[in-house]
Amino acid sequence: MNKIAFVAWAFAAACVVAWALLMYEPDFSGEYRAAASQNQGAFRTSDVSCVSIERHKGVIYDQKEYADPLLAQAITDVLSIKNVFFDAGVATCPWHFGVTAITGRDYAVTYNGEFARYLVSIALCERTSDGRANPNACLSKNIYVFNRSIEPHQLFVLALIGLVRSQATEWEAYRVKKGSIEGLPLPGTLHSAYQSWPGTGQPWEMRRN
Repeated sequence: MNKIAFVAWAFAAACVVAWALLMYEPDFSGEYRAAASQNQGAFRTSDVSCVSIERHKGVIYDQKEYADPLLAQAITDVLSIKNVFFDAGVATCPWHFGVTAITGRDYAVTYNGEFARYLVSIALCERTSDGRANPNACLSKNIYVFNRSIEPHQLFVLALIGLVRSQATEWEAYRVKKGSIEGLPLPGTLHSAYQSWPGTGQPWEMRRN
């Protein structure tokens, strides 16, 4: 009887471990893999001397307000913008910063057969006289990340790296070594069913040597 109970317990434990691994999907690779889709390119990050972040709307993760105490320093480190404010007036800083990340598999965007698991929308915009972001004067991109189980802060850093990179084409893939803030070209095949965001079009492929 004890042997049967032990076998049943072992089977249940194995099922729990398998379920946890399936849900968590740990990532043991040495680099992050991402693709950037250019939305607007009204200016370069080097043109921006400061940013103001809306404290309750500027940083969103999975449709909820997210407090990232390391984000301001990451903006300085990656974008070389030293002055990062929260809820600053237009006179103090005429530039808006916003980032939104969502989780979920997106089979319309793949790299070497691996589908995107995260989407991060990131933007720097000029502000209007009333303090709002001007949607017609922005540097904005959508960043698709292919790795599994990434913390929100690292997603934001990957998006910052994608934002600062210059792009020769609308879509470009890049990689970032873990622990680094420098994005490098990612060789391989990037496939997207999106011609532009949020519109969709016929699938196409971009190949890099």
